[in-house]
Amino acid sequence: MLLLLAILACQLPQTNPGAPTEITVTQAGTQISTLVPSQTARILTTPTIQATSIRTQLSHRIATHRIYGLAEFYDTLTSQRFIPRGVNYFILAPVRDHYEDRLFGVEVYNRERTQTDFEALSAAGYNTVRIALDGCTTGTGCIGVEGGEGLNPAYLDNIVDLMKVAKATSLFLILSLKAPPELGGYAQMANQDANQNFAQGPNAQYLTQSGIQAAQAFWSDLLRGLIDRQAPVDIVLGWELQAEQYYSFDQAPFSLLSGKVTAANGHTYNLSNLTQKQILALEGIRYYIDELRKTIIDLDPTGLITMGFFAPDEPNPWREGDERLVDTAGLLSDSSLDFFDFHAYPGDGLTPAQLAENFGLIGHISKPILMGEVGAYTWAYPQLYDGPIAVQDWIAASCKWSFTGWLYQGYYPYPAGLDAATWGFVDGQHAIMDALSPDNQPDACATTVLPGRNLAVGKPVSVSAALPDQTPQMAVDGDPNTQWSAGGFPMQWIEVDLGSPSTIGEIRLTVGQWPAGDTVHQLWAGATQEEMRLVHEFIGDEFDYDVLDYLPTTPLSNIRYVRLVTTESPSWVSWREIEVFAPFPGTPTPTPEQTETPTP
Repeated sequence: MLLLLAILACQLPQTNPGAPTEITVTQAGTQISTLVPSQTARILTTPTIQATSIRTQLSHRIATHRIYGLAEFYDTLTSQRFIPRGVNYFILAPVRDHYEDRLFGVEVYNRERTQTDFEALSAAGYNTVRIALDGCTTGTGCIGVEGGEGLNPAYLDNIVDLMKVAKATSLFLILSLKAPPELGGYAQMANQDANQNFAQGPNAQYLTQSGIQAAQAFWSDLLRGLIDRQAPVDIVLGWELQAEQYYSFDQAPFSLLSGKVTAANGHTYNLSNLTQKQILALEGIRYYIDELRKTIIDLDPTGLITMGFFAPDEPNPWREGDERLVDTAGLLSDSSLDFFDFHAYPGDGLTPAQLAENFGLIGHISKPILMGEVGAYTWAYPQLYDGPIAVQDWIAASCKWSFTGWLYQGYYPYPAGLDAATWGFVDGQHAIMDALSPDNQPDACATTVLPGRNLAVGKPVSVSAALPDQTPQMAVDGDPNTQWSAGGFPMQWIEVDLGSPSTIGEIRLTVGQWPAGDTVHQLWAGATQEEMRLVHEFIGDEFDYDVLDYLPTTPLSNIRYVRLVTTESPSWVSWREIEVFAPFPGTPTPTPEQTETPTP
């Protein structure tokens, strides 16, 4: 033990001398925890490696550890923290009545396109790409041998070629499995034990011995095929056992109201008891993970194992009528996964805090949490420039909930009309790719000024007067259903401090007024409170929830303070929302400029 601690001390980067540090490193399937003096450890274990396993010189560069209880990825070469930032990469093609990901498809895979895309990602500072191994499911050019058993050699060649492109462009890969491939005999094997107690599909796949054996066969065939082809496996950040794991709760065994079943783990569960069903689901997936981990680590001793999940539906419901059962909280507390891949999109109906609660992220997290899918739905954000803002804000909000990496969905846009369609990295001359890139946004937890961003939301506000229950901040809280009210008739004013000199492309005002009637508002702006000038005057008949827009002929520059002065109104002065936008893309029709500059 003394020798081990001495070795650790020699390998550690300098931090805070004298302060003991808790270190937990996961690599080669082993967790080691100890207290070492003042530094961060990089621990490499040396398990027995079979003749067919990956060569030691291809040990994975990215590992995981805990520093002062915080779980994160780190680079074993530099001993620096590694933050996965990247994209999901797929090539969707129409196949009969649906679309399939044909990225690796034989005679479809395009090395030149892949290299161009990966070079662009790397040049923008991205470091990680997540890819489904089995997107192609029908025909002779897919991952499994049609009419036979095993994996398609030509398809494997394409996977290896892409891995080499990734290594040449300094990108790490998460390679994910959607389901046991239909071809090659894997899906048939996974459902061999399906019966009245275990429905065909995910329930049989995770809870029966044949389901586990099918997955073991796939991962063994895949890794051996990659090793035989001398693939650069060291650039694999994680082997993802399932892209999105769930059970079908409306099918056996979970739909059964009586009887008992024995799962692949050898345990028997009483189906008349809801708690027993929940335990079955949790213990079943834990056993599945453990068994597959053994298979992969036997061939790739330093590989990291992960699994993908969308959010459970409790305690905050968000998937009405969806019978898919997910329990991530139980896995967070006890599973052999090295890190977790949770998927969360803005616009799905829950806040980041609510999704974190559903995932079980409230409390101590011992392993890194990756947001492996996050994107801007085209139906939720029909204007492209709203997408980067929504995703930037979403990612920044997720930082407080233990997320330590983010992958956008996806590089290319979805075909129009698909329910899950998101804006792609390449849309709008790479608008989202540029907005989220580490080069333009070095800290994913801090947002930047993007075209169309509301610069006023949450900023300090000063007013002439206010009602106790209709405070000034309600005018900049992003919610038009709340309002600031002066509690009095004109003249009244409200002023927003943007915090720093900014360029403004539009000011949008949501009226709070009852009764309706003729009003006059003056709009002032300036770099300081002493240098504000009148930029526009709104005169007309107004009513509650009316929206007033001011678009200057050219963007206003060097503006920190925006003030609204109401000089005439039939009601108490109030505003539901004051929005101050950075310049938008395009050339909107401007509002005529105010020519007079009276003193405010």
